[in-house]
This record gives sequence, C-alpha cells and structure tokens, in this order.
Amino acid sequence: MLAASYRSYVLQAAAIYLASEPDPAQTLVPDTYAKVIELMLAAHRFSGDISYLKRADFFGRRAVKVFLTGGSPLPKVTSLQDHYETITGGDNLMLAMFELAKALPVVTLDPAGASVSEFGETNTVVTA
Repeated sequence: MLAASYRSYVLQAAAIYLASEPDPAQTLVPDTYAKVIELMLAAHRFSGDISYLKRADFFGRRAVKVFLTGGSPLPKVTSLQDHYETITGGDNLMLAMFELAKALPVVTLDPAGASVSEFGETNTVVTA
C-alpha cells in the first residue's frame, strides 16, 4: 500500500512540471534541472505516458542551453556564472542527461542530414 502512495506522489508532482518550469528570472543551478529530469523519467517509467518523457527531453534541452555553453563539457555553476563547481549539482545534471539519453527513442537521419526524433523535432547534425 505504501508503494502505491509513493507512486501517486511521484505522478502528482510530475504532473505539475508538465505545465511549469523553474523561473528563468531566478539564479538557476544544474541540480534543479537534474532533479526535474529524474522526476519526469520516473513518472514515465511508472505510467508509460510519453508526455513525461517529452517533458524530460524539454528540460534536458533547456539545461543544455542554460548550463552547457562556452564549449565546456562541464555545466556552469549557475545560470549567471561561467565556472564549474560540483556543489551546485553539475555532476547530477550530467548523470540525469545520461539517463535521459538512454530513455529517448533512437534518432534517425533524414536525407538532408538532420536528425529526426520520434517526437518530430529536427536538429542539425554537425559532422567532423
């Protein structure tokens, strides 16, 4: 019975993030996005509802834009500072991104050289 309650709490919390996100006017830290991505992935595993996986992908893409700028593979310490520190959860974000990458559908290339996900988004593929 307790497990069912936990599942219910997870799905209720995740449902809130389907229509909301951390306030970009605030100073954001990588761990915030890591936890939201993990929550969305857990809700997807519990429910099988693809909307949770799509939202996890949304938060992953947002985290890349906010924290993985300037060519460094390490996330910025905050949305306002450019250096790396583990204290704000950059390592947790990268682990959440790893779990997200494992959960996302396989990407295929279209003839124009763009990747097309199952969700219908198109991204330019950079080749060396």
